[in-house]
Amino acid sequence: MNAEWFFVYGTLKCGQCREMCWPATPLQVQTGFVRGSLIDLVDYPGLLPGEDWVRGEIWQIAAPQVTETLRVLDAIEGYQVAGGSDNLYDRRRVEVYRAMEDRQPTVTAYTYWYVAPHPHSATLVPRSPQRDYLEWPTGETS
Repeated sequence: MNAEWFFVYGTLKCGQCREMCWPATPLQVQTGFVRGSLIDLVDYPGLLPGEDWVRGEIWQIAAPQVTETLRVLDAIEGYQVAGGSDNLYDRRRVEVYRAMEDRQPTVTAYTYWYVAPHPHSATLVPRSPQRDYLEWPTGETS
């Protein structure tokens, strides 16, 4: 194993509030897309099953830093054990496409799916007329 990929779609992206929490410098960061839907939980998003395209970033982390990266991201995302009832998110592998037009996924990456009960303040992130994908933050103001 030379490296692992991580798909992020919220506060761990470049320029967001938790970008500096990554314990390792990535080998590379690229735009990526997965199938799903997004819920806006005000301060952060949650990835849910769905058929829309969700835009995020794929971070490639060198093999020697993968274990520590998983430990740190698991703590940030409230992940304790696969399928655990106390998890805020579940860590899973997902197929990531570099472009929505691609017929085959480019990489398989770790990501975090939101599994906690949805608070009343949560809303689904809508697809805007200006783009064919979902993204958080939306950049739109109410």
